[in-house]
Amino acid sequence: IVVSCPAVIGVLAQGDLRLATLDKMRGGVYFHDGIPCIVTYPITAIHQRIDARLLQNDDGEVDKQGPYRVPQGKAFLIWDWQKVGRFAAGKQRRLPAFRYSICRTVDDCMAARDYLKDARLISIDIETGNFPPQITCVGYTGILENGATHSFVIPFYNEFAEGGTFWDSPDDHAIAWSVVRDINALDVPKTLQNGHYDCSYFIRDRAPAKNFFYDSMVMWWSMYMELQIG
Repeated sequence: IVVSCPAVIGVLAQGDLRLATLDKMRGGVYFHDGIPCIVTYPITAIHQRIDARLLQNDDGEVDKQGPYRVPQGKAFLIWDWQKVGRFAAGKQRRLPAFRYSICRTVDDCMAARDYLKDARLISIDIETGNFPPQITCVGYTGILENGATHSFVIPFYNEFAEGGTFWDSPDDHAIAWSVVRDINALDVPKTLQNGHYDCSYFIRDRAPAKNFFYDSMVMWWSMYMELQIG
């Protein structure tokens, strides 16, 4: 089922009004009674010239529904309907099972490093916060030659702990960061999203990411260069 109706989207979101918007759910695959439902924009999203009747309600007030004002609507609809075609033909992309671990001990960090050193590709993402800014956690996902993946999170900040530090001792904190440095220094190719942001922190904190070859944001731009930045 292909869905663009706001009321039906609300059903797929199980009544969660924070989630039930086209901006948040577009392109997603949801299941209702076992039936896959793909959310996309209505066909009016490709309109270049907007009919005023689509932007005003019966009282003459501006209708703020976003789908009628999507500058990249044509591209999004093409990608979404390609996904619909894959599901209709039974050729949807096979995704590995999602597995993740939070590294709560030094041994967990070591285990993450041992897994990732055998990966064919490692993705990296950081979260930052506080003032002055600092890395609050580092996330890694490694994909093995057989296609299996596992994600790891190495935390450094705990807002509920005294001093805000996740690790109980300075030594454990230092070891955890040394593991981050070791993983970043692996010869395994790395991929990031808007990686120059993450790498600026890594370079500042003396843990540069070696063999950062792929940036998913830049790759999207190469697919559709007219896409707005930001």
